[in-house]
Formats: sequence, C-alpha cells, structure tokens
Amino acid sequence: MKTKTKRLLSASSFFSNMVFFAPVAILVRTRCGITVSEFFILQAILSFAVFLLEVPCGIITDKIGFKKSILISQTLVCITRVIFLIGGNFFVFAIEAVVEAFSVCFISGTQESYHYVVFGEKDYLRTSATIQNFGQASFILTTLLFPVLNTFFGISGLILLTVISSTVSFIVSLFLPDEKYFKRESNDDEQNMKKISFKEFLGRVVSKEFVLVILITSILSVGGLIVSFLFILKLQEAGFSDYWISIIILLGEFVLLITPFIINKTESLSKGLLLFIELTFIAVLFFLIAILKSYILFIPMILLPCALSLPSYVTLDFTNALIDTNNLKEQRATVLSICNELSNLVEIIFLFIASVLESLQGNSIGVVFFGCGIVNILVSVFSKIFSRNM
Repeated sequence: MKTKTKRLLSASSFFSNMVFFAPVAILVRTRCGITVSEFFILQAILSFAVFLLEVPCGIITDKIGFKKSILISQTLVCITRVIFLIGGNFFVFAIEAVVEAFSVCFISGTQESYHYVVFGEKDYLRTSATIQNFGQASFILTTLLFPVLNTFFGISGLILLTVISSTVSFIVSLFLPDEKYFKRESNDDEQNMKKISFKEFLGRVVSKEFVLVILITSILSVGGLIVSFLFILKLQEAGFSDYWISIIILLGEFVLLITPFIINKTESLSKGLLLFIELTFIAVLFFLIAILKSYILFIPMILLPCALSLPSYVTLDFTNALIDTNNLKEQRATVLSICNELSNLVEIIFLFIASVLESLQGNSIGVVFFGCGIVNILVSVFSKIFSRNM
C-alpha cells in the first residue's frame, strides 16, 4: 500500500507542478488589462487571504481528513486555472486570488501531514524529498519546453495545457488511500483522540521547541522571497545582464534534485545538529553572495535554493515528532497551520517592503544578504542549544 501511495503522490506532484506559463506568469493577468501596480495588489490580496485562512482551514482539515483537503485544494487550483484561461477584469482576478488562497491553505501542512502519517517518522524525510523531486523535474521540463510551446500555442495555449495537467493531478489524487488506513490502532492512540480544551491545546503548543520551529520557518520563508525578488537586483549590481537569472534558476532546480541523496546521507545525525550545520551553510552562502561580484557569484546563487530546502524538511519532521510527543495527532494540520502563520505575515511585510527595493543603490543589496547571513547564524546556534531535545 505504501509503495502504491508513493507512486500516486509522485505522479500527482509531477502533474501539479506542470505550470507551462510560469516563466511569464505576470502576462496571464496583464494580457487582460491588469497593470503591474494592480498585479502587486493582487499578490498582496493573496498573501493577506492566506494569512487569514491558514488556521481555519487547518482546523477544517483536522475535521474532514487529509485526503479530502488535498482534493479540495486541487479542485480549487483547477478553478483558478480556468479563470486564468477565461480572463476578466481586476474584480475577477481578485476573486481568483481568494480562491487560490483557499487552495493554498487547504494544502498547507496537509500534504506534509499525509506523508508523515503514511510513511512514518523513519521514512518521512527521504520519501517526501523523493516525491518533491518529481515536482522539480516537472518544473524543469516545462521551463525547457516553454520557448517552443509559447511559439506555437501562445499564452492561452500554455494556460490550457496547465488546466489539463492540473486536472490529471486531481484525477490521480482520487486514488490515494485515506490516511486512516495507515493510523495505528492502540490504546495510546485512542487516548490521544480525546478532545482537549483550547487552554490545554495552547499550553502544549507554546513551548521553546515550537517557537524555534516558527523562527526557522520564518527565516526560510524570507530566504525564499529573497531568492525570488533580490537575486536579479544582486546580478544587476554586480554588472550582469538579466539573461543570467533564468540560467541560475534552472541550474538551481537541477541541484535541488540531489536533496533525497543528501537527506539519506545525513539521516543518522540528530535534528538539532543537522539544523545547525544546514543553517550555518546557508549563512555562508548569503555572506558570499553579499561580497562577491565576479562570475563565482553564480555558485552560491545556484546552491542556495537547495540549501534552503534541506532545513525545511528537517523542521517539518521535527514538528511532526513534537505533535506526536505532545499528543496532538488529531490537531496535526491545525498545529502546522499555526506554525506557518508567522511565515505568511513575513511574506505580507516583505511584499510591502518590495516596493522600495528598486531604490536600493550601491552596497544596499549586499547588506540585505549579509544581514540574512547573520540571522541564520544566530538561529543555527539556537538549534544547537536545543539539540538535546531534537
């Protein structure tokens, strides 16, 4: 059953990540008359809606089950793709942003919870990374095919192909077994299933370990946003043309494919020590990006996406273990949603700050990367301090 489930999840990941219009995502809206300014407003609406809906959707997920939430999310994704295909005015795309927010919130934490329940703590990291690799491979494939497909089919054709791939992903997910088949039947589990009061729930969640998880999740979120928004500015500051950003992103996606291999080689290390090493390495990459200006700058840029992904897997594994230890199995999606809330808030703040980034001159961009390196060093030390509990 586990092998079949892994295959289904891998196929679903592959098709759900076939976003053929990704390289020109902004054109999906601007072709319908949406201005660049309105585009950023729509992104802010999306982020704010995710912030509001994250925890409520997590609570609903714990009530209806992980598989149902995954199917709801994929259904909503298909609806957003159809809206993209049909097009419309600002109001239509604002509705699309809210629908997309619901889809994000129903899948946020849910997929990870499903993987953890199905494959268990021992195989969770390695298996999740392998499944994610199918999504990475799909992204690479669609990126490579984009120039040809865009020439023959145009933006509308690319959206239609994405609608088809999203629909296939949904159909594949229909065959996923319900997570209840993988839950162990025991007296302890029956005890864990008893309802707990909100006060008791809050008391279990508010701990230094959960605070550390939220802290790490937040800085990784910031790191991802910096890769998305500031890489291009750093390249411009170093005197390189915009052409290089596509090459760097694509090479970074190829490097991400070795994630399962790295996880397999490091799984014997304690989570605390592993986070210390990984966050320190991320800090070193940020420092290098801050100070380098020659072609050697490309090396840390290519390595950074993979480096950022590694502690995210470890953190999720640690969070799920904390949930088990604190007898919160029946609130798993809710807890993961709460842990994601601060990251959502950080994204909202970053989107507003992004509007002033274009005015950064001289070494300002380097200072941002250097500051992120300092933060990662500090959090890596906190991880080492708590390593006995991890």
